[in-house]
Amino acid sequence: MTLLTAAAATAISNGWRWQNARDHIEQMKLALTSRAEIDQAKGVLMALHGIDSDEAFRRLAHISRHTNTKLHDVARDLLRSCTGNL
Repeated sequence: MTLLTAAAATAISNGWRWQNARDHIEQMKLALTSRAEIDQAKGVLMALHGIDSDEAFRRLAHISRHTNTKLHDVARDLLRSCTGNL
């Protein structure tokens, strides 16, 4: 019975590790996508307003804080407003 219990405990532990790894991968994919959208939105602001990258980020962050909206959502909305759809 102890071998069966140990095997079951190992299987459960491995299942949790596998799920945690999958969750981490999904979080990293989202982070990379968000980063790309933020960088693109910064580029739009830089081109439209003749500002540098830091100022473009500050403006995005300001909107994010004052509208209680996630930064990547602000960036995505800006890109959509420029392209009509993404």
